[in-house]
Amino acid sequence: MAFVMAPRGPSRSYQLNGEKHTDGQSASADLCGPVWTWLDDVQPEGPEIGTMIAELSHRRIPVDPTLIAYATKIKGSDPRFVDSPDLALAPAAMRSSFSILNPVRDWTTHDFEHGRRSWHKMDALVQAYSRGGVLLTAGSDEPNPWVVPGPSLHTEPELLVEAGLSPLVVLTIATRNGAESLGILKDVGTVSVGKRADLIVIDRDPTKDIRNTRAISLIVAQGRVLHPSELLASLDAVSH
Repeated sequence: MAFVMAPRGPSRSYQLNGEKHTDGQSASADLCGPVWTWLDDVQPEGPEIGTMIAELSHRRIPVDPTLIAYATKIKGSDPRFVDSPDLALAPAAMRSSFSILNPVRDWTTHDFEHGRRSWHKMDALVQAYSRGGVLLTAGSDEPNPWVVPGPSLHTEPELLVEAGLSPLVVLTIATRNGAESLGILKDVGTVSVGKRADLIVIDRDPTKDIRNTRAISLIVAQGRVLHPSELLASLDAVSH
């Protein structure tokens, strides 16, 4: 997520797992320690954030919240992520790397509780971006532990809705806004005459429940009509 983080002093320290560290020290086990620092201190309704949002909106600078990349760390003990059925779609080598590369693998129960208590500020920031007219997009920041290519781009819209945005707004974020941010809105991003017909056909209404984006019956890509079952079967060629 695009945040502006300004230190309050030349040698600010933070607490993690009972050990005190000073900003600037290199410690791989503490990669997510500063996340607590800025998330505890940030004020979504404060003047600094307001100024940043106004600039982002005025300059039409895209912001990709990548909530799933943060949720799989700050809420990294949640079975929603660590026991997700989506993990079965990742190659075995990728799955085995998740626990090794997980930057919060040393967090305690207290650490995760702290993270969950702070999460409401992430939601508030997303709401502030949306209210301020920022060009929000949807992405997953892959590779990250517990983030599976493909399914994570369904989980991200779910997290955006849970943050307080409407399903229709989130669908626009995941389609039209992404195309605009890449400078290809004239070709893709909406269903319009003259644009490329790269789209998915789903069986249930995602404006009623954003999770319905997973109910895919057909995929149209580069002039080909594909069935999800065919694509899933192709995963057999990958070591699972």
